[in-house]
Amino acid sequence: MQKKILPTFDRHQLRTLKRKSGSNGYDESRPQLKNSAGVGVSSTDQWVYVGDQDNHRMVKWVVNATQGLIVFGVTGVTSSMSSLLNTLGDCALDPTEAFLYVADYGNHRIQRFRL
Repeated sequence: MQKKILPTFDRHQLRTLKRKSGSNGYDESRPQLKNSAGVGVSSTDQWVYVGDQDNHRMVKWVVNATQGLIVFGVTGVTSSMSSLLNTLGDCALDPTEAFLYVADYGNHRIQRFRL
């Protein structure tokens, strides 16, 4: 039986049907989401990629994790450099799940990151 993933965008949380990650408020000292934007779900490795818009980074979560891992961008740092993001939006995995495409709104571009 496969676990179902239920992303939410309230209270800086990402939930599964079993347990939740995050808290009821934002804390800069912890790797939490600050205005999540865009979700990509891997069908092969059960990672959930979430755009952390106000922190200018992409975070990935494994099912039932208590915190995410920063995979692209640097917390609180914006730039037009190819390795950084500025107010990101939606994201999507390519069909082979080799790349993650991210709408980098602040830089008016689509970024492609190798997973």
